[in-house]
Amino acid sequence: MDKFISRIKSFLLILVVSFLLIQLYRPFSLNKSKVNSYKFFDELKAPEKVKNLIQNSCFDCHSNRTDYAWFDYIAPISWKVNSNIKKGKTTVNFSEWKNYEEWRKLSTLSASTFNIKNQSMPPKNYLLARPSKKITLEERKYLINWFENISRITLK
Repeated sequence: MDKFISRIKSFLLILVVSFLLIQLYRPFSLNKSKVNSYKFFDELKAPEKVKNLIQNSCFDCHSNRTDYAWFDYIAPISWKVNSNIKKGKTTVNFSEWKNYEEWRKLSTLSASTFNIKNQSMPPKNYLLARPSKKITLEERKYLINWFENISRITLK
């Protein structure tokens, strides 16, 4: 019995030391710039409500202004968080909107409408950790209506 307890203690010690050691590996921060110039809102003449909704619920993964929560810095959670953010910014980065070609802007607007409609954005696992980022049904309808009414002419 003493040998069993000794093994459990050794295992727990190895587990704790391993957990502490993985904290030393820090993936790079994905915030390129803290400058508040988002041509997306200006170019599309977004109302303040749209701006607030998108900044609150989308910017952590889809801009260069990720607001990391304290638990986002704990490995291995931090690895998954940075992986998801990197993937999100590859899909659309509102901070880089001014650099997008017209076809990509149109595609992004269409995909955004689709993702808001089918409730895949913001993702459920993201909302579990950040309930304040949730978009209500009314807010979804408002965003969908706004996205669907953007004219091609507005993008030029």
